[in-house]
Amino acid sequence: MDVHTFLTIVSCESLSKAADLLFVSQPALSHRLTKLEKELGVKLMVRGKGVRNIRLTEEGKHFIPIAEKWENLYFETQKIRQSDAKELLRVSNVDSLNESLMTSVCTDFLSRNHQCRLHLTTLRSDAAYEAAENHEIDLGLIMNPRFSRTIRTVPLFEENLSFVCSVSSDYKGPLVSASLDASDEVYIPWGNTFLRWHDYWFGPAAETRITMDHMALLERMLSLDHTWAIVPATIAAKLVKTGKIRRVPLEDGPAPRTCYGILKQNEKERSWITDFIKEFIRQAEKTPEIRVLETSRQPSCE
Repeated sequence: MDVHTFLTIVSCESLSKAADLLFVSQPALSHRLTKLEKELGVKLMVRGKGVRNIRLTEEGKHFIPIAEKWENLYFETQKIRQSDAKELLRVSNVDSLNESLMTSVCTDFLSRNHQCRLHLTTLRSDAAYEAAENHEIDLGLIMNPRFSRTIRTVPLFEENLSFVCSVSSDYKGPLVSASLDASDEVYIPWGNTFLRWHDYWFGPAAETRITMDHMALLERMLSLDHTWAIVPATIAAKLVKTGKIRRVPLEDGPAPRTCYGILKQNEKERSWITDFIKEFIRQAEKTPEIRVLETSRQPSCE
């Protein structure tokens, strides 16, 4: 590959060293470089008889980042050729699903589909749409839907949101939203229904005690004096099992949030995608805090 030859010469700063590294003669190396220059229509290096070290032209300097991208694309192409791309299923999901459903979904799916390989990534909803549009994922599991001409968005299940706090705190239910103080809140933006509720009661510029975009520190932050949080019901159930967190009824809390699957529009789905969605729904049906939607059982999801 002539681009690889060029980058090797640049790295070695010497034709002779590059030739040794590539296991070719120096005349053969020069021939490759000349061929690349003819293809590009520019001179990349200044070289001559008796000159050991190379000197890049301005065009050569500008070509380095392009050559690096070119080489990366080549190696990515080779990966596709070397493995059956149909055996790889690329799935993204939001952070809260990692804490509830995804472990069981993935292990049971793989136990039934031995030939499939999974690539899992955690993406916020907007990033998942972009990844799906760019063919970087096959399936996205998101909470905040948006319009896309190229992406199909399928509602999968609904889940209530719950008020949680430390077992040592003095919150007593049933609570009402007007009695809550945002300055004591551990705030995680769970989805559109939660954001609408939060903006209504506390305003869009509310100063919360702690703002986070992931679950990792939630339990520890709720141990602080008088802190509280709104979390998905599956997360609340998991926190309650620790014995350190309790759930308190909130009469006028946020409406349930909806989980959606996003897939490329008008594209024939592989069986892996259908099987993964079925397993996701199967696990959701086993979870008391979740209500599976009929749309997830319709052919459009399969």
